[in-house]
Amino acid sequence: MMNVKIFLIPVLLWVLSGVPSWGQSPDSLQYYLPIQRADSYKVYEAKDSTLYFSFTEHTVKQGELDCRLQDKFQRELASVTLAKEYGQNNYALRLFASGYTGWQEGERYRLVVSDEQGREHALYFKCVKGAVEKPSPNIRMNAVSVDCDRAEGNLVEFLGTVEQGQAPYRVEWLVSTDREGEALLYEPLEATVQRGGEVPRIQLDKAGGYYVTLKVWDLCGQYGEQVAKVDCKANDSDTSVELEWFEQPKKVQPGTPIK
Repeated sequence: MMNVKIFLIPVLLWVLSGVPSWGQSPDSLQYYLPIQRADSYKVYEAKDSTLYFSFTEHTVKQGELDCRLQDKFQRELASVTLAKEYGQNNYALRLFASGYTGWQEGERYRLVVSDEQGREHALYFKCVKGAVEKPSPNIRMNAVSVDCDRAEGNLVEFLGTVEQGQAPYRVEWLVSTDREGEALLYEPLEATVQRGGEVPRIQLDKAGGYYVTLKVWDLCGQYGEQVAKVDCKANDSDTSVELEWFEQPKKVQPGTPIK
């Protein structure tokens, strides 16, 4: 069994608070699987021999995280030591840098880490070449109560779904006055979705004149988005809220692993 000490600088999870700075582009974001909450009955995917996971430290300010890599029979293959600090630590563990080089595509493996109290946390994974299709979000609208002449006091509900890609997903709703999603009207809503299907919905008090964007990142770092322009139209007999959809970007590269 090989023992390799690797010090990766922990990267804080990207969380929006208030109106964000848009220095990061979608292709620089990555979902990190929280190993302390991993499903013991699920086999996760390590895309291109890189395992993205997070560990939250509750006790010490700085220290080391001991990690053991095992086969499906829990036989030791390699061990690595990662730098950690208080709070959430995100890691991109390159499996072939562990000292073990026999990783096989499709085979089941196990990652085990220990916390400061000696408790073990584990997740099962397999090596894959990457998801075939990127996540595909879809926006639907329900105009509950609208009046085009009212600036506020309306109720328009937006529902979303996500398909394809690799669960779990990180999703984000943006509401803005521009197509690019920079001139925000509300604080963004961000959530984690454990499986494909419905995502958390949003309710707005504006009848129209804005853009709604649903962004999705999957476990492999692949990105998808849908943007809809919302307009309120009224005549003598009817009031309607209409959506105009925009195509997804043709190609967005997967999240950039930590060097």
